[in-house]
Amino acid sequence: MVDVTVGGVRKTTTCATEEQAKLRHAELTAALLRGDISDVDSSKPSGWTLTRAYETTVLTRWKGTKSEVSSSRNGKLIKDFFGKDTKLDEIDTPWLDAFVQHCVAIGNSGGTINRKLAALSAMFSTAQERGGVRGKPKFPRQPEGKARMMFISREEEAAMLKTLASWGQDDLSDAIVVLIDTGFRLSELWGLEWADVDLTNRQITSWLNKRTDDPRTIPMTARVAEIMLKRHASPLSKPFPYNNQWIRGRWDRLRNYMGRMEDTQFVPHILRHTCASRLVQKDVSLPVVKQWMGHKSLQVTLRYSHLNPGQLQSAAAALEL
Repeated sequence: MVDVTVGGVRKTTTCATEEQAKLRHAELTAALLRGDISDVDSSKPSGWTLTRAYETTVLTRWKGTKSEVSSSRNGKLIKDFFGKDTKLDEIDTPWLDAFVQHCVAIGNSGGTINRKLAALSAMFSTAQERGGVRGKPKFPRQPEGKARMMFISREEEAAMLKTLASWGQDDLSDAIVVLIDTGFRLSELWGLEWADVDLTNRQITSWLNKRTDDPRTIPMTARVAEIMLKRHASPLSKPFPYNNQWIRGRWDRLRNYMGRMEDTQFVPHILRHTCASRLVQKDVSLPVVKQWMGHKSLQVTLRYSHLNPGQLQSAAAALEL
């Protein structure tokens, strides 16, 4: 039995299982909170709207996952374009083509468009599994071009650190060095605990990996070990108790000072690319780079292989008579 009362409006229904009842309870509550009572009387989902598909997908697919924020954001953008009360059955391939053209017009890349389409596809799947839509239209997947892989040179890094020192931005300077020398994602750096930093053996462990969910332990470079020793001696609860909002404003100030505001790739993630690029350029084997970076597959690591064409010289020599 499901029994929901919101603002004096009561709705009840029955479901076959406890799991279905919990989901239906959440759906009814959400519908009543937004004042939508048009489709809350029946426990059988029929002719789902985008809003219902979105809310159910958040509850059953995205909530608690590492992609929850981005998927939910894309879902909201989809509702804004098609209309929150639009029935899923009304969305066909020509309308999807129009959505793609809209995304292109506002400057979205092929990858960004595909992620938005994937969110909508997930909403269709959620509704289809529950009888809320007859089927799924064909989704027009977009080509994802290979963007030029950018990284920071050692001269640029030195200039950045010198500038930050003059500004008294030691925390950002420390974060940049650690991100470059570990290849950590921002979320991995913010998630570090002191228990993850082995100062005795000079090793550091990341337990947060959004791609593989596998922890990885890597040696600390001399300067990372020095930074961690310094920060451990301070009253910090974590090595870097910050978040993306903390770095955004500081990074933009540095970016502007260096004249890189128009460079769309000059974002904090470039520090991770810099780590992988330097490893490859120093002849570190691709399997080792994959392990160091925590890549899901070697295919991801291969994106950096062009940075060391010298490795092909040995192959050419082997073919010589």
